[in-house]
Amino acid sequence: MLLIEAVNQESERLSNLSLSKATTRLKGLLDIGRTLAKELSERVFGIDGYAIGPKSRSDGGVTAGAQWIFHNAAHLFRDFHLLVFIDEAQNTPIEDSTKGVLDCLHNPPDEIPLLAAFFGLSDTESKLTECGISRPADQRVVNLELLDCEETCDVIRSVFKAYSFTGSSEHQEIWVERLAELSQGWPQHINRIAVAASRVIVEHGGEIRSEWLEQALHNARDRKEDYYRMILRRCSGQSWIYRQLVLTADQNDGLLNIDQILNLAQDARTKRGDPVNDFLKDALHAGILMESRDSPGNYHIPIPSLENYLRKLPDNPPPDTRLTF
Repeated sequence: MLLIEAVNQESERLSNLSLSKATTRLKGLLDIGRTLAKELSERVFGIDGYAIGPKSRSDGGVTAGAQWIFHNAAHLFRDFHLLVFIDEAQNTPIEDSTKGVLDCLHNPPDEIPLLAAFFGLSDTESKLTECGISRPADQRVVNLELLDCEETCDVIRSVFKAYSFTGSSEHQEIWVERLAELSQGWPQHINRIAVAASRVIVEHGGEIRSEWLEQALHNARDRKEDYYRMILRRCSGQSWIYRQLVLTADQNDGLLNIDQILNLAQDARTKRGDPVNDFLKDALHAGILMESRDSPGNYHIPIPSLENYLRKLPDNPPPDTRLTF
């Protein structure tokens, strides 16, 4: 429905602008789109608030319903290049309704010119595989990486510009460089640090001055640690496990193999009655660990300052814990 609405809006916009022979064709497409949208609104059923397929179909389930919608919209879609962005893709539910829609996005029927781009944490690829996308396009799976210093500075400058902050260019560049250094180029940090700094500037009349910088950096460090506490809450197990993860990685050029990870997790997980194998899934989903593309089966901690935070955790393993590698 969202794709059809978007194409209808673009058809209407172009038909209003065009004075050529294409006007009639665009109006024809708009008629098709409006008819299809009306038909779907009357005939589809919903799952979790989303339109899935026609009520009258019972022979192919939800997947057939999704394919039916795409097939009937083929005339409308063929004349537009569609790019669909799916954020937080690691949270895609593994359900029949999901598989039907993803099948049409990943392998659209009737040669519809559609490309889907999925964004998510390091377990996104495995989650999409469970949903039926088992063969991603060659060289199109990319891990999130740190921005370099200049890129990070550009982002922070753009935030200051968006808020129309005043102050000398010299003071602004000092702020930009210090905040960029604190962020280490990690996108989540850049966001939180820029927001924390902007709030300090707003509290002082919107002017960037050197005397407010230390307060901004202090608040930004707090926001970073809030982020770390948040992702640790997403995982199960005592905090000593995460400290041991980074200490063990320090002894192996920053890498952890799966046996090391599961051995570290075993004591705490089994005492809680939780499956040990789920610990790695939790750590990947929270962004604490990321699988190495150069060394499959080995994992690293992707955020440099997260390593430092984990090293400082005060807890140690309980005395009866035996760690063997």
